[in-house]
Amino acid sequence: MWTQKLKVRMIPLLSQSPVFYFPTINEILKELKRWTPNVLTINAMEDARSLGLSQVMNVILIGALAANSKVLPFNQEHLKQAVKENVPQKYYTVNLEAFEKGFSYKIG
Repeated sequence: MWTQKLKVRMIPLLSQSPVFYFPTINEILKELKRWTPNVLTINAMEDARSLGLSQVMNVILIGALAANSKVLPFNQEHLKQAVKENVPQKYYTVNLEAFEKGFSYKIG
């Protein structure tokens, strides 16, 4: 029977898991600032919750990117239009608020 063969072939594997090191947020920020002074930290989850919908976190971050980037090939109005066209109408207002919240963050 195939289950008996399976039992015979199963060999318990014991491994000593290496201890992984995860840097702290301060260590990450310090390293980023070695490369660029343009570092902006945003607690998008907290902001999204204050707007009443944690799912708008990504729109907050898009707003912050739009406010602080000169390399995007589109402007604030283009992004607002994209939000309008891509989110269900019942969530449009909160997503627009999220975008504006993100856009209010400035580097420096």
